[in-house]
Amino acid sequence: MTDTIIPGRGPLIVACFRCGRPTRTYPSLLKKTNVRRFCGKQCQYVGLSRPFADRVWEKVAQGEADSCWPWTGALFSNGYGHMADGRRSLLAHRVVYELTYGPINDDLVVSHRCDQKFCCNPAHLETKPQRGNLEDAVERGLIAVGAYASGAKLSEPEAIEARDLYLAGLSQEKIAQRFGVSAGAIQGLVEGKTWVYLGGPIRRQTPARLSQEKILTIRADYQTKEMSYTGLAKRHSVSRSQAWRAVNVWTHVE
Repeated sequence: MTDTIIPGRGPLIVACFRCGRPTRTYPSLLKKTNVRRFCGKQCQYVGLSRPFADRVWEKVAQGEADSCWPWTGALFSNGYGHMADGRRSLLAHRVVYELTYGPINDDLVVSHRCDQKFCCNPAHLETKPQRGNLEDAVERGLIAVGAYASGAKLSEPEAIEARDLYLAGLSQEKIAQRFGVSAGAIQGLVEGKTWVYLGGPIRRQTPARLSQEKILTIRADYQTKEMSYTGLAKRHSVSRSQAWRAVNVWTHVE
């Protein structure tokens, strides 16, 4: 190579990451610590031509059968190992599980019995539904829940009271107004997506159908007293939609 090397400006000579031969690069590229320098494509892609399983297991620090086997390759910021397969980025522990036990069903996730995200010991891996995985994480104290969760707006007594109010028939919007939170926060609470340990989704019973006597009474009040549907609902302790149906839909009741 005949390039004149000017420190800080021109090309630099560094060793190829694969074979060690000198290769040319630039200072601006060396600032990217995650970029490796190769002398050519024959060295850059030599690792990708090996069997996929070999590429996986060489990054697993295998030890004793009952100990954790750390992933020595790249890690995400959340602690999980990952590797590249073409343009795809794969979770290391899922790859190890599939190589050992076979394909994973779409409705299952791979969980760590040892609670170590970087572990790739197949004996420490198991599959379970996502909800079961979250419930286990809550029981083990691995994720913050309830009032300690990020963005929580309610205390535990308030969350319990809100669930009781919804079960009693109060709408999510009115519960949200009562506690000064968004309707979405109450929706997540009653659907069991937040505050998971308080119970699953709340299933309210469908209001009983109005009796013939009540339908006729509501219709009479509407005709004689010229009451609004909201007024009829309050007077007869029914929903506004039921009052409307009693006047306009259930006309066959006489």
